[in-house]
Amino acid sequence: MLGFLITLAYASSVLATADNESWIVPNWSEPPKYQPGSLFWMTNQYNKCPVLYRTQLEISDKPIQYAGFRIEFKKYVYVYINGELIASHINEGSGFADVDIKHSIKSGHNSLVISTTEDGFSLKGIVKYVDKTEYFSSNPERWKMQKFP
Repeated sequence: MLGFLITLAYASSVLATADNESWIVPNWSEPPKYQPGSLFWMTNQYNKCPVLYRTQLEISDKPIQYAGFRIEFKKYVYVYINGELIASHINEGSGFADVDIKHSIKSGHNSLVISTTEDGFSLKGIVKYVDKTEYFSSNPERWKMQKFP
């Protein structure tokens, strides 16, 4: 129990800095330069919001202690890991949400899709392994966008 509380306190301190991260917004000046990662990207599976933001997470094949992120968004956000809806939040204006992804990710490639407004979002996350190594990237250049008609 104490180990869980220490992990929770650490994760909260890391995630509390989400408002210092870069704001990720679409750039509609040119078409995306990538191949879609799955058929789900081209279907109406993600039809609850007008813009999809997609990136890949590379997860090592070792035990994970904690994995999650804090996201700042405007009005609403839907979070998908590997095509599965794992979280959704709706607010009147701007909002924050803490999302635990530990049980949704697997070793190897993982697709993270954020569906929200075209105003964008800010995200700060961490994957902390049992061996104390850490990983997560929310670099705006790694995100691809798709707008619904």
